[in-house]
Amino acid sequence: MLNVIFIVLFLAISFLVARRTDLDFSTALACCVPGGMAQVVAFAEEQGNMDIAVITFYQVLRVLLIVGFVPLMVAGSGGNIMPVDGGWTWELAGLLAICGLAGWLAQRGRIPTGYMLGPVFLLMGLNLVGLDVPKMPLFLLHMAQLCIGIYIGLLLKKEDLHLSKKHVFYAFVSAGIFIGTAYGLTFILKRLYELDFQTGFLSIVPGGLDQMGIIAASVHANVTIVTAFQLFRLLIVSIFLVPFVKVFVKKVRT
Repeated sequence: MLNVIFIVLFLAISFLVARRTDLDFSTALACCVPGGMAQVVAFAEEQGNMDIAVITFYQVLRVLLIVGFVPLMVAGSGGNIMPVDGGWTWELAGLLAICGLAGWLAQRGRIPTGYMLGPVFLLMGLNLVGLDVPKMPLFLLHMAQLCIGIYIGLLLKKEDLHLSKKHVFYAFVSAGIFIGTAYGLTFILKRLYELDFQTGFLSIVPGGLDQMGIIAASVHANVTIVTAFQLFRLLIVSIFLVPFVKVFVKKVRT
């Protein structure tokens, strides 16, 4: 139901952006897809007639706002899952090597964001069958935060800042609507499942699975629940929303 709400919201925001700016509706759809940034940008590049700078700016700005403001919004709001600091062992080294192989195989199998989802599915399977998985040292979590921060920071390029004021304004408006809606829905999720605010908000907000998972671990939210919700949303975006945009663009051209 949460994903249905976000799909309806996505279509409404796309229509608003198309009406208020000089973008056609297909480009506005690509700008406002709530997630799947890498897939959307790659798809726009394949089309050849879409404004890559505008689409990239909308997608990157949403991620920047989520990564920049969401940790501030959930900090100190009641998370009670304390991270366990593991030690560096040969078992952990072997597990990391296997995870790297799983990511490579997933990427070769053309699974969306395979380098992330491969290890996710692998470790989920190991946990479900009851195998004892080594605990990750916290310094690896900090390294992951550093790498994610560098990656997102490099996404915003100087040429993207030459957009019109109208595009910049509606990029902020669309991202703000997504975040604000997630904030409101969090209280419904809290009432239904008795989750703390951190876990509920990070589960709903349309950020990346990797970013939200890392933030959840950092603020002591329930990473399992956050990952499950975000993984399901990522699959919805990859399986339904991005193909929907592709089909719509083809029909518009014909």
